[in-house]
Amino acid sequence: MQQLTADYSTALLRWSGVPVFHENWIIVIPGGTFLVAEACAGVRFLIASLALGALISGTMFQSWAKRSFYMLLSVLVPILANVVRAYGIVMIAHLSNFELAVGVDHLVYGFVFLSFVMLLLFGIAWMMRDPLPQGPAQPLPREEGAAQSASMGYILGVFTAALFISLGLRLYAFDMMRGNAISPVTLHAPAASGDWRLLGRAGPGQWQGSFVGADGQATWLYSNGDHRVSLFVAYYGDEAPGKELIAGRNNLTGSKDLEAIKSGITKEDVFGYGLVPSSYLIVPEDTGARRYVWYWYVLSDDVTARQADVKVASLAAKLSGGRAEGMIVAVSMLVETPEDIAIVGDFLNAAGLHESLNAGGFAPFVTTDIQ
Repeated sequence: MQQLTADYSTALLRWSGVPVFHENWIIVIPGGTFLVAEACAGVRFLIASLALGALISGTMFQSWAKRSFYMLLSVLVPILANVVRAYGIVMIAHLSNFELAVGVDHLVYGFVFLSFVMLLLFGIAWMMRDPLPQGPAQPLPREEGAAQSASMGYILGVFTAALFISLGLRLYAFDMMRGNAISPVTLHAPAASGDWRLLGRAGPGQWQGSFVGADGQATWLYSNGDHRVSLFVAYYGDEAPGKELIAGRNNLTGSKDLEAIKSGITKEDVFGYGLVPSSYLIVPEDTGARRYVWYWYVLSDDVTARQADVKVASLAAKLSGGRAEGMIVAVSMLVETPEDIAIVGDFLNAAGLHESLNAGGFAPFVTTDIQ
């Protein structure tokens, strides 16, 4: 949803003649930069729309054709509306020279706009509604007024129920997303064999990852002669708003001022040890060299390179009442020749990471107890 919102709102901005640079979830226009954050992706609004759509479809429509059509509207309208909302916020900021739609304003404007969209869906349901079933006898004039009052009361009852269900879902989501209390986390640097040795934690000016809200994170530096490899680990004992393994504010480039020029997922045999595929970034440094970062998302029983897999696992854990536990393991090195990639593979083997990553789980990096 974040990517879709960013892509299509950028397309609308270009269609409107606004100069725009777009990369991932970041939208840059003359005068300012916008980030399509997770809270702005419209997922919560889509979930609420689906819940209300299901309630309205089941109570106001009798035919499955109408119900299916309205459920389709309950999906498409919020998605399109969220794109228009993001586009509108950027346009208002652009046209007002960033005096409007920034800071708290954009939250207020977004709330008002999405409230209007919800009313629009209610209005569509009202126009599509099926008539209430009538008895065989024709009502008398006085009874007609009573029937109309009953009909209005019926509709108001549906809308009131929808309001309370929406509030209940919001409270449930808030309770579900609260993280479990995590005791202090101890991170361990894997020991390396052969000619590799641990130099210690990375210091100022050296490449380090940065993951907001992690229960524990560290970057260690290893050496083998003239070769240097950095290892970054960030662990989340549970996820909650503001502390999520997959979030746009998390950074693996080493600096907020640096941006990756290429990213993707590796082939399975890139390191020659049968490792599961990893995601990777290529980051140009100020010196002109290129830094490669390979990383894996580690779950309690799986390892993946795909962010979508992490999100699905996190949602499943929350819905089942469990903990959305996860970790990222990243390896970084300045690469000058293709042969340097083999050096990273040698380090992964010397540190036993090819075995631990293929096995899944959080050993040997993390020691923690859940309260």
